[in-house]
Amino acid sequence: MINDIAVMLLITLLVWQVAVLYVLAGMAFAYAGGMIMERFRADRWVEDYV
Repeated sequence: MINDIAVMLLITLLVWQVAVLYVLAGMAFAYAGGMIMERFRADRWVEDYV
C-alpha cells in the first residue's frame, strides 16, 4: 500500500531515490500479498455481494 502524501514528503525531505524505493517496496508487498491470497483462495470466505 502506497501513500501518495508519504511519497511527496519523501521526495521533498529526502532524495527521490528513497521515494522510488518506497514505491517499489510497496508495490512488491502488495503483489506478494495478492499472490498469497490467490494461493489460499480467500474468495471462498467472502460473501457473494461483496
